[in-house]
Amino acid sequence: MAKINRVLGLINLVEPDFQMKSLTAHRPVAAIPFGGRYRIIDFVLSNMSAAGIDTIGIYLQDKERSLMDHIRSGRPWDMDRMSGGIFYFSLHSTPDHSYDLKGDIMNYYNNIDIMDKSNCEYAVIAGSNMVMNIDLKEVVDAHVESKADVTVVYKNYDSCDPYYNNAYVVNTDDDGKVRSFGIKIVKRAGQNTTEMTKVSTEIYVLKVSLLKELIEDAVSSGGSVYMREVLHDAARLYNYRGHEFKGFIAFISSIGNYYNSNMDLLNEKHLMDLFYGSTKINTKIRNENPSYYGPESNVTNSLIANGCEIEGEVVNSILFRRVIVEKGARIENSIIMQNGTIKAGANLKNCIADKNVIVSEGQIMSGTEKNPLVLVKDSVI
Repeated sequence: MAKINRVLGLINLVEPDFQMKSLTAHRPVAAIPFGGRYRIIDFVLSNMSAAGIDTIGIYLQDKERSLMDHIRSGRPWDMDRMSGGIFYFSLHSTPDHSYDLKGDIMNYYNNIDIMDKSNCEYAVIAGSNMVMNIDLKEVVDAHVESKADVTVVYKNYDSCDPYYNNAYVVNTDDDGKVRSFGIKIVKRAGQNTTEMTKVSTEIYVLKVSLLKELIEDAVSSGGSVYMREVLHDAARLYNYRGHEFKGFIAFISSIGNYYNSNMDLLNEKHLMDLFYGSTKINTKIRNENPSYYGPESNVTNSLIANGCEIEGEVVNSILFRRVIVEKGARIENSIIMQNGTIKAGANLKNCIADKNVIVSEGQIMSGTEKNPLVLVKDSVI
């Protein structure tokens, strides 16, 4: 078995966000609030911390201020330490290489010294848009035992379900060896050759020495410019093995997926799987008063964070910290982020209200389950 303190954690935040619209106008996908009181980055950080990984490099893309304000020293994840801790790597932090900002491989190459200074034998590379509770120590141990060059974590999923559309898929042979990667597309029922698809969670385990070799080869050859492509292309040359994950995953790739993934947490099974699995999910600590429920309030099947004041009706919804729902207001099938205020007589259905949104008295706002209405951050409606 691998000594887990010899494992380096690397989090890649270069992820497509064009379908997230206004939710990523001022923040990366990793900083989007999720599940009532968390940010999406909390899950991968908690998974790594729980596995004993004490050195984590975060490869930034842009709009990183909110993310860094949330993580700060990394104390909630036990990363505020003298040796190791959290390191941030920006595409724009090395002006000598500013001529090549396309892709992210140069960001890895320009900061490759973390792989030497960490004195780790293995590396775990992960993105942030796959929200899950996974035992990474188990994954690393399985990788070492298999003697594979690279292990990739995947989840079996219905080929005809569009939820994981545009996610990467893992193609394996009968022996479980990974042969290639592709993109998941919807296959019509009755026409697909397989009923299940192996969806990549984009978690990879490999030796640090091999990772350095792949990065240096990519830079010297001028081939792939994204770390993801480098790892996928290497499957043709190295022994890749799959590791199946059977738990709940929220794939944050679009407004619709974000909405549905939050609504899934109103199902107790999914809620318990994500927050009470093998890993304790930590987040930035905020001391708030308990939520207040007025004598005429009515709350049904909802997640309510602390600090809220509820006088009206909340049905099948998720309220983040310090949300105010005035008397006569009604919220149904909606997500209200922190510091939102829903005035008396307002009615929201199938909506996502970003931070600090104020909905004035008597306003009626409605989307659909397939196309929820997004209320932009700091707006007064």
